[in-house]
Amino acid sequence: MGNNKVTIFFSRRKILQYVFKQQWISLVEEFKPEEICKRLDFKNNMELAYDLFFKNLDDDDIQDFAVRLFFQIKLTYPTEWNADWKNDAFLGNLCSNTWRYDEMYECYKDAYDKLEDPPDSLLLLLAGCNNAPGTPPITIQESEAYLKRAVAKKITYEAALMMKGLAREQKNQENEKYWDFMCKDLKEKNIRTEMIIPDVLLTHKRYPFKD
Repeated sequence: MGNNKVTIFFSRRKILQYVFKQQWISLVEEFKPEEICKRLDFKNNMELAYDLFFKNLDDDDIQDFAVRLFFQIKLTYPTEWNADWKNDAFLGNLCSNTWRYDEMYECYKDAYDKLEDPPDSLLLLLAGCNNAPGTPPITIQESEAYLKRAVAKKITYEAALMMKGLAREQKNQENEKYWDFMCKDLKEKNIRTEMIIPDVLLTHKRYPFKD
């Protein structure tokens, strides 16, 4: 039992050293997501996964590891994870960026199911799932319903752009012209859909983690 505690202590220190020195390749080569989750608490795991993804935008392997770490965090810390719907929505975005389209929809839907009144930002993400390659996880009708609910809440540049695309698909030139005007106006006024960031990451100060 004592030896196990020593092993955990030193492996945790090693993880933190890699983080402090930003030695991402060494970290992902030496540790598995499951091991990292056991060595760090929820907040530090979330911050590490965030940095692995966004500080390695040119490395698909490290980004893939980061997404797997987020999924492991979801399994290891269900209480903390489920306390904030934005965790699932955020992970859905990362799945979209790494071509995990089925998981993307599942994450967005998990976030949606946690809310009685989902915000326009989440509704737009769900509406966009119909554009996934292959067989989309939702129908055109479901996508349109999500989109119209989002627009009813708030009209942003991103919402107007999707409405313009919908009008084009429906070959409604009058509506397409209207939403084209709205796109230009909203873009000029910088009225954008709010980014979804988990609460635990709002105060993320990056390096170093406390040992």
